[in-house]
Order: sequence, then structure tokens, then C-alpha cells
Amino acid sequence: MKETVWINKSVDEVWDFVELEFAKVFKCSPKKLHEKTLKIKHGGKEVIQSIPVQERPNHLVLLSEDQDNVVETHYKFIADDNDGSFLEIYEEGKGKNSTGKTIMYKVLDLPLLRTKKRKRLRQRIESIKYFIELEDDQNDDLQEA
Repeated sequence: MKETVWINKSVDEVWDFVELEFAKVFKCSPKKLHEKTLKIKHGGKEVIQSIPVQERPNHLVLLSEDQDNVVETHYKFIADDNDGSFLEIYEEGKGKNSTGKTIMYKVLDLPLLRTKKRKRLRQRIESIKYFIELEDDQNDDLQEA
């Protein structure tokens, strides 16, 4: 399942924004993002996050791994001829030591069951769009003042 949104910014501007937000979380410069690992607690479990793919300005992958699961969140950046770009997001999950968990991830992608996942992805991508375009509106307001 993929969610896509059009953003009224160039693909480089969208890439820079998303990359910088990840760099803030990983507490590093965007150029060193690919080398960083972050350990967080989520739901009582330790989750290790990393960026295994950082192909400017096309593809960025966030890998989240706990003792049972591996989830890859893919961000694809696609230039549009109308001075904007498309941002596409999708997730792929699997069980680390369990075929059953891997099957569960695939079942949750079936049309009747993916409503919650689609809503979560849609909210994430819409918030990215909102903050990118809000940043431009704030810059316009400063220039007018």
C-alpha cells in the first residue's frame, strides 16, 4: 500500500526538508544520516532505527527493528513537470524470527484490513506536506513585513 501527495515545491526542496527532519531526530548532519543508528523505547520494547538507503533526491528508507519485527518505511521523491513534486510513502514489514508475523503483515495489507494503516500513512504524508508548505508561507509573511 502506497500513499502519495503532490507538494508545491521542487523535489530538492522536499528532499532537503525530509532529510533535515530525520537528521534532527538522529542528531547529526544530513550528510551523516546514513551512518547513524538510534535506539528508542516504544511500547516497552527497544527499537533500533537507521537509514539504510539515502539516495538523494530519490529514495530514503527508515528501518525500524525490535526483537520481533523489521519495518522499512520508504520515502520516494518524484519530480513533477509543474514545478512541484510527488512524495510517496509505503511500509514493508516482516517478522524477524516468525513466518507467522510476516504473513500477518501481508494480511494487514489486504483491502478490507488496511484502512487503519492507510489512515496512518495518509496522516504522516499530509503532515509532511503541511509543514513544508507552511515553511514557505511563513517566509512569505516575513518578506512582506
